[in-house]
Amino acid sequence: MICQCSCNFNIFSAELEELDPKIVDDAYDQLGPIPRLCLRTAFDPQNLKMYKDDLHRIAKHMTLQSLEELLRKVMNWNMDDVSRKVCLIKRPKKNNVRHFFRVQPITDNVQSKIAISLRDLDGRQQIASYRSFAHIPRLKGMTGPLFEGFCHGRFQKSIFIHCIPMVCLDKKEWKDQPQWYSSHSPIQNQALEASHQDALHCRATLDVCPSHTCEYTDKDLPELDPEEDVYYVPTTENVVPLGSFILHGDRLYMFQFTCYDAHDIKAGLISRFAGFTRFPPPDKWHFIFVIPNDIKVFKCTYQRTPELQGLKLFSAQVAMDDAQGQVVPPGSSKRRSPPSIKEGKEEHPPKRSKVTLGICERFVS
Repeated sequence: MICQCSCNFNIFSAELEELDPKIVDDAYDQLGPIPRLCLRTAFDPQNLKMYKDDLHRIAKHMTLQSLEELLRKVMNWNMDDVSRKVCLIKRPKKNNVRHFFRVQPITDNVQSKIAISLRDLDGRQQIASYRSFAHIPRLKGMTGPLFEGFCHGRFQKSIFIHCIPMVCLDKKEWKDQPQWYSSHSPIQNQALEASHQDALHCRATLDVCPSHTCEYTDKDLPELDPEEDVYYVPTTENVVPLGSFILHGDRLYMFQFTCYDAHDIKAGLISRFAGFTRFPPPDKWHFIFVIPNDIKVFKCTYQRTPELQGLKLFSAQVAMDDAQGQVVPPGSSKRRSPPSIKEGKEEHPPKRSKVTLGICERFVS
């Protein structure tokens, strides 16, 4: 029996050595941290296609009602084939199996697929579901698709956000893994707080009404010639996780929506855009983390890859306090009382098309 186990282990180890790390990494990022998917399904083209087709179908037909029903089952430990493709159950304390669990989208890619399907739903319903999930500790991680879908819905009508440069300690003061910090609220570190105060005077206000919304796939990018003031959103069919963006003036504004207080930038995301000549050069890019207003300090790990070190990083807060996606003024701590979900008909803001830049040209040029 011992010999048989040892033999099987050696065979499996030999198989692992033959696996392509890139295929494993792609499956991990796109489908989730599931060994069966990363080590088996990813190397079976037919099964991989079936799995991705199922995931695309699930995301495309996702509604608030179906999402809530799915989460009710997960909360009762009644997971099915759909919830296994969409949700990841995590415990905040890995060594304590008795600790309560949390549910979140299994990957950022899956979250974006669901958010795209939810973007055209009624804003008040999105807000109500967002508030409901946010007040349940186990479901707070599932606010991500709702927030992202809500922002997509608002941005395809009107983009009005205050983009504040993120700050980082000088290299001489690095001790641990360096990070970029948002500048919406005071930072305890004195050196960072000085940069925070400077950043508040260097903000840029992106204020534009898109002419229309255009969906794109990862296969479209090589030939895509972006039009001015068109809001581009990835389709649910995308294999590679991509973000939404808009070309305004001579600048490319790229959006990353997140409800977490920390988020990284995928190196492959930037390299894909950098290789296309129809896009502005990287020094004209603004990468904007769009976060809810209840996140006071947002962090992004400092990127050591050359292609990301020159990227201009900003953060912008959006309050889900009404169906207009109210922007939070920099440094404002005032919270509006939540309106009734039964309020009157939504009124669209007047059309705008301009960018007001801050005084600090090193951030916005």
